[in-house]
Amino acid sequence: YYVIGSLTSDVGQSGALTTNAYVNWFTSETNNADLTAYGASAAYNRSISGRLSARAAVSVDYFDSEFINEDFAAASALVGLRFDF
Repeated sequence: YYVIGSLTSDVGQSGALTTNAYVNWFTSETNNADLTAYGASAAYNRSISGRLSARAAVSVDYFDSEFINEDFAAASALVGLRFDF
């Protein structure tokens, strides 16, 4: 089973903010093998000129598993420029 949500909004004349979130439930037929995964991300895009754009994004993911003793969490960030030819 899973639930996904997303929202996008314009920021000024040349920017956009996008957010996403999800939850996944994986159930197994064997004992102690279920998994729940959560995550969220946000990205800001801005057009600088006709061919140049910038982006900044962050995301967080978390996995709660029953088949190993430790849970797993990850985070990432991105900042970049893009030039279209």
